[in-house]
Amino acid sequence: MKNTIIKIAVLVFITSLQSLLFQNCSRVQVSDVASEPQVSATRAPASDSTTEATAVVTKDIRSRIASLDSEISKVDLLLVIDNSGSMKEDSLALAGKLSEFFTYLSDSKIDWQMCLTSTSLNSLGKSYDWKGGASGKVLNKQTLNIQTVVTQSVSYLFGLSGTSDERGVAQSYQHLTNLENKNCYRAGASFVSIIISDEDERSTGEIDYNTIIPKPIKINTSTGPIEQIDRPEFYLSEFKILQPNKNIQVHSIVIPSKDDVCFAKQNQYSSVSFGTFYENLSKLTSGTTTSICEANYSTNLKTISESIKDLSQKVQLDCIPTETPVVKVEPADSVVSYTLIDNLISFNYPSNKSYSVSVSYTCN
Repeated sequence: MKNTIIKIAVLVFITSLQSLLFQNCSRVQVSDVASEPQVSATRAPASDSTTEATAVVTKDIRSRIASLDSEISKVDLLLVIDNSGSMKEDSLALAGKLSEFFTYLSDSKIDWQMCLTSTSLNSLGKSYDWKGGASGKVLNKQTLNIQTVVTQSVSYLFGLSGTSDERGVAQSYQHLTNLENKNCYRAGASFVSIIISDEDERSTGEIDYNTIIPKPIKINTSTGPIEQIDRPEFYLSEFKILQPNKNIQVHSIVIPSKDDVCFAKQNQYSSVSFGTFYENLSKLTSGTTTSICEANYSTNLKTISESIKDLSQKVQLDCIPTETPVVKVEPADSVVSYTLIDNLISFNYPSNKSYSVSVSYTCN
């Protein structure tokens, strides 16, 4: 009896052990089966060669509309003056030659007007009223005693609390977005800015700007870092959004890069720097860069005025086109011709006629 009980117990133990082993084996099987979809889910789908072969490459197609009229060309000017103490003598010398500049523009049958601001960003892009008997923010060829007006207005800027943190690019952007300056930007007019400074954006710009520009001898780190609104590319992109279908040109009267002689001359009186940011802004807009060390600025202003006159007969594109632009002239006239150099289309047409032009082009 005792042996029978022992046999039954052993049999029960063996049966239970087999059942337990079978259940454990089943769990492993379930786990393996369940993991298969997970592997499949993370597997990259097979490539569809048909879809890849028929993929469409989109193009950045842009358009520009302009009017051609060589008899009357409108140009809005903005004079941006560095009104820090070291610039007073240079700025007044420039002001003393502006009457010749305005005379040349008027003789060229250009309908011009000019607004005035400083490089001090604390004014938030303010246009200053013209002094010396003029009134308001806009100077034009109807203004009497222009030379007196300009000289007294520039002198007024130096009576304000200046700053050593010059920000001509940022101030140009703020001027553009300041609604109080809306009369400085006329519909159908080209826009030209003239910046005069003996220092760069934020006094010294960036030490490694494009890595090819000579470095100022003294790096001023007290003014703060370069911000987005200090960058020429940002200003231009915003200008094209807010002032579409307009030519823009910026001329810089600064210490040109690599001009060590001018740098040393200006550095005798105060800390200066090469005008790298302003040079780049001029380059991007097909403007000019001339030296602040010019004897009396007559050459500078003559160069700028000729460039302005030339701009009035051109259509400026946002980029150097990747393909040949499609140009349409209305009314159609076989005597109208044009040439494309970089992003500027120059037109030749009869001086007694007016035309409407549309250009379709592609950018990268």
